[in-house]
Order: sequence, then structure tokens, then C-alpha cells
Amino acid sequence: MEIMPGIHRVDSIKLVNCYLGIEDDLMFIVDTGMPKNAKNILDYIIKSGKKPSDLKYIIITHADIDHAGCAAELKQVTGAKIAIHKLDAPILSGKEEFKLYSGPQPLRYFANHFLRSLTFTPITPDILLEQGASIGSWKIVHTPGHTHGSMCLFQKGRCLIAGDALRTSLRGKPRPISRRICLDLAEVRKSLFTISNLEYQVLLPGHGAPIMANASEIVRKMVISYENKGKL
Repeated sequence: MEIMPGIHRVDSIKLVNCYLGIEDDLMFIVDTGMPKNAKNILDYIIKSGKKPSDLKYIIITHADIDHAGCAAELKQVTGAKIAIHKLDAPILSGKEEFKLYSGPQPLRYFANHFLRSLTFTPITPDILLEQGASIGSWKIVHTPGHTHGSMCLFQKGRCLIAGDALRTSLRGKPRPISRRICLDLAEVRKSLFTISNLEYQVLLPGHGAPIMANASEIVRKMVISYENKGKL
């Protein structure tokens, strides 16, 4: 589904939002979903009137398996370059393990058992991103906390693709990401203030519904509210 001009959400991807960007001769995917989702993404690219070989970049907002699960397979078929923040590259390449869920038992046991049971193909990224780097018209904003290398893609005044810097409800109401799946809560807080100080009309989260108007103002109000309640 085309959410806004040049940005599609691949609706057949479950659990996480996978975005297809098309601008001029540049086509890219932001996040890939869990393992075995490559065919769904390729089918959507073809349905959009493009060829898999048109894909230039596979951009991973952070190295969690629900966001990077089929990056290797997608690269193998398309030849696209994989880009991720340099701090999460060791996880994507298999040199470090995915982070585990830290919630209460027995949910922690079952969640982590499930994560360990998944088949993930490590892949060495082609591009190591940092704060301020660009891909096409999009700027990289480093938003650590959920993982060390979590990042957003930003077009000033237009759009923020937020990864897991925050989440939204099914109605598009923003909220912080769950503490139980974050590495550094102090960094999560800083990152929320970082994205609340940017200007964008549309926010596209990694999980939840998009915010299609006045998104930065809505996010600012959410951050202030949570800060005043001592929840950040």
C-alpha cells in the first residue's frame, strides 16, 4: 500500500513494518521482517511495476531479527547493498548474538527460546552508516537505546521512518518502546528527545500505524507527557 508519495508499506509482512521507497532511479527497502519474508517483498516490488534488480539498498534500522530476518536472502536475489549503523553491524554479520527479551518469567523463557529457534543467515553489510550520513534524500539519525546502533531515516519537514525508536498503537498514538526490549534506557530517553526536536509531518514506525499529519508535534507532546509523569 502506498502510504505517501514514494513510500509504500509491504502489507504482507507481519509483526513489523517493512517500507519500500521509490524516488527517481533510487529504490530501497527499510527493514525486511522475519526470516522467510523475502518472497513477500519481491512479490510486492513486482506488483509495484518494478523489477527485483531495481532494488539498490536494503536499509536495516537496527539488528533485531524481526527487522533484519531475511536481509541475506533479499540481497542474494536482488544484488542490493545492505546498509546498517556501524554499531549493529557485528550482530547482522553473526559476530555477536541478537539481544534477548528481559521481561518476567515464564514469558522470558518462551520468548527467548523462540528467538533462538529461528534460522537466521548472517550477512556482512556493504555500507556502515553513522549519524548524518545520507541515502538519497534521507538523512540518518542515530537513535541508540533499543540497540546500540538503532537509527531513523529523516526527510526534513516531511517524514521520519522511526524504526524502534518509538512505537505507535493501531490508531497511530505514539508511545515509548517497551523497556523490556531495550539495552540502555538512558539512551532511549535521549533518542526520544532527539526525534521530538526534528520537524516532520509523517511518522512511519517500525511497529504500529503511521501518523500522517503533524507527527513531530504529536511526538513532542507524548515525550513531554511521559517526562512529566516520570516515565522516561
